[in-house]
Amino acid sequence: RNSFFQLLYLMLVSTFHSAIIYDGLAILRLHDPHSYHLPIPLIICSINVLTFLIASYSNPGIITQKNVKYHLSFYKFDSVIFRRGDVCSTCKFMKPARSKHCKITDRCIYKFDHYCVWIGNAIGGNNHRYFLLLLFTLAVM
Repeated sequence: RNSFFQLLYLMLVSTFHSAIIYDGLAILRLHDPHSYHLPIPLIICSINVLTFLIASYSNPGIITQKNVKYHLSFYKFDSVIFRRGDVCSTCKFMKPARSKHCKITDRCIYKFDHYCVWIGNAIGGNNHRYFLLLLFTLAVM
């Protein structure tokens, strides 16, 4: 697992957010020292880093021989894209509906969306909400 892009992301977010905090908040404090909005950038940055860490290191929904029956019960097969009886050629078990084999992590992922190099993890059913919150807080910053 190469963590270059994860470190680059954290460095960029830290650098730009530090500049905002030291320069921008100092100007705000001069104009309104009792302002309620001063801690908002710190809160947003904290949520961003927290969701980054959760999305990076959480299980995206890895399907194994032990939990494949559990994942088979989530969604019905539509017989168009997801057909009953399709077997993952790498993992050698029946693929649950809405799952896909990630070529980078070499595992089947429940509700696989994509592999994100910035967080160094696959985006799947278990960490998708954290990834979206990460993107939202990044846009707000």
